[in-house]
Amino acid sequence: DFGGNRVQDGLRKVAEVAGDNLRWHLIGRVQTNKVKYISPFHLVHSLDRWELAEKMSNYALKMGIQFQCLLQVNVAADPAKAGISLDEADDFLAAAAGLGGMSLRGLMTITALDAGEEQTRAWFESLAAKFRALSRQQLPENVRMDWLSMGMSGDFELAIAAGANMVRVGSAIFTGEDGQYA
Repeated sequence: DFGGNRVQDGLRKVAEVAGDNLRWHLIGRVQTNKVKYISPFHLVHSLDRWELAEKMSNYALKMGIQFQCLLQVNVAADPAKAGISLDEADDFLAAAAGLGGMSLRGLMTITALDAGEEQTRAWFESLAAKFRALSRQQLPENVRMDWLSMGMSGDFELAIAAGANMVRVGSAIFTGEDGQYA
């Protein structure tokens, strides 16, 4: 499994590196005018607002496809980050039952970059608790709690300790000794 941050860059990578057992994830924010380009991605990590959910659903139904998504939750209530609030997750997922062409497969968060370890741990633990609670509920047919995607290169250990079963590690692998992305 590999990921791309931007739709256009991700599409280039999908075209360059293809394979039967290779799955591409889109982890960056999706603009509504780019929905028609995201079908090659196995999983969209950044379903962050209702407007996008409706656009994706309408496009999927029109094209006869199914989008697999993670609901992005802004646990830090960081105005610089996208995503719904933790308190809105239940209502969003309940409303998602009416969206055809969509399968919500779990939750995702990106914490504030300048947060300390204790604060980051607390945010991860709060989303993990929500994930576990949702996993025990009777959810709509097109909503499942398969994936809890938290943590990136700088904090993935904390995310795993909190319960993440998917992490996004890029710069720890692809950054050279000079600090430049390879």
